[in-house]
Amino acid sequence: MNKNITNKQLAEWLAKGNGEWKHEPSHSEKVYDFYWFDPKDADKRITINEEGQRIVVRKYGDSEWHSPTEDYCFKE
Repeated sequence: MNKNITNKQLAEWLAKGNGEWKHEPSHSEKVYDFYWFDPKDADKRITINEEGQRIVVRKYGDSEWHSPTEDYCFKE
């Protein structure tokens, strides 16, 4: 199974300029290139939030959104 990355991994991936993220479904359609998380949740894998939204990511230059999985974020 291809697991979602952790909160800390997503923040690092974004900080290195690898791409952007948004919620799906989104109430605002905002797209972000940074990610904040509670330090106690750093090593927790990204999951659906209380509002039923999931995080999707895309690399710069990619037109499609993807789940923030280890394969998508870290494999070429």
